[in-house]
Amino acid sequence: MNMELIQYDNSGINIELGRYSDEFSIWHVTDPDLYPMKKPHRHYSVEINLVRIGDLAYHTPRGLVTIPRHRLAVFWAAIPHQSVVRSDQVDFFSVHLPLSLVLRWKLDGQIFQSIMDGNILVDSSAELYEADSVYFQTWYDEYVRSEPYSVMLAFMELQCRVERSSSHLRPLPVAPVDDSIRRCAAQPDLVSQMADYIHLHYQERISIADVAEHVDLHPKSAIRAFQRKCGIAPKHYLSMLRIYHAQLLLTTTSMRVRDVAAESGFQTVGAFHVAFRKACGCPPQAYRYA
Repeated sequence: MNMELIQYDNSGINIELGRYSDEFSIWHVTDPDLYPMKKPHRHYSVEINLVRIGDLAYHTPRGLVTIPRHRLAVFWAAIPHQSVVRSDQVDFFSVHLPLSLVLRWKLDGQIFQSIMDGNILVDSSAELYEADSVYFQTWYDEYVRSEPYSVMLAFMELQCRVERSSSHLRPLPVAPVDDSIRRCAAQPDLVSQMADYIHLHYQERISIADVAEHVDLHPKSAIRAFQRKCGIAPKHYLSMLRIYHAQLLLTTTSMRVRDVAAESGFQTVGAFHVAFRKACGCPPQAYRYA
């Protein structure tokens, strides 16, 4: 979707959505034959789901997470995930939002940390479902019409919706992978343990050998198992978490870049700059003031 640069300034709000048009999208899914996905995928957006009809779940490195109907669900889609629909009928919305803009929303730091930890958060209340159903349909229709100003308003309304319910967002429980999607996994319990270990220690000096040793596997076997299930090598998964943590610190604190690098798990400032530029397309300081 091509969208001209839009700048809207009101009461301190300044959104330049045009720069992120490739990262902002709204999908309305009504065909259950599209699922399950053949393999896990990932993208560097924050994803918001609203399920109106049917049963939607995600196969993640930690296990299976089921999205409750009529509840707003939020997660970081850079975590490998595979959509699974377990019903003959389905009707749900999926919104992809630019991470760089979401990090500037007025959300509690614990929410960002929980998302970074690989959790899928859900609104604990369904009181707003009737309004959500109408609004999501409106946002989708406006997105399809590609009217820049309306799309910008949809983005702002989504921001208000999430901020309004941020205190009610709770992590969804994770269940073991079942036989219907086990074919996509290799040693699922060990891969889940590896993912948990990386999440717990990514800010430390750890290597893939440490991750493999944690589950008593040879490093090559660990890499193959993780790659087969998650669609991403464990070293890239580790780097991804460190980069996200750095983005969060750059956006929400005034820490010096070298301190951000150390706090995020990078051993040298040089390695941090190389990894950050590769992932984000700009140096850390430029990202902070973008």
